[in-house]
Amino acid sequence: MSINKRCAFAAAAVLSCSVVPAHSQTQFNLPEGQGKALVSGLCNACHSASRVEEGLSQAYWHTTVRMMMNFGAPIKPDDYFTIVDYLSKNFPEKPKPLANEIAGPAKIAIRE
Repeated sequence: MSINKRCAFAAAAVLSCSVVPAHSQTQFNLPEGQGKALVSGLCNACHSASRVEEGLSQAYWHTTVRMMMNFGAPIKPDDYFTIVDYLSKNFPEKPKPLANEIAGPAKIAIRE
């Protein structure tokens, strides 16, 4: 992908964050803790803070915050670990749902 296409994609991604209708941004209270002000100020600039509710593992929070920085979020390198630690502590990965086991034989066909 050319540099112009990458820049255009990044610009579109950043701009699309600011075009969210006001009614979809519900009030969401972040838990207290070191990093709350950073998350509230920086993350809410593009999207509602309620997006963190889904929870991620610490590794995915690292990836997500780094991705936001790559898309132009004004996160200072010194604040990176504070934000990741806050999100990891307050919004950890949720357990996966249990599988539904169905008794009896199963027939599977995979075609390419």
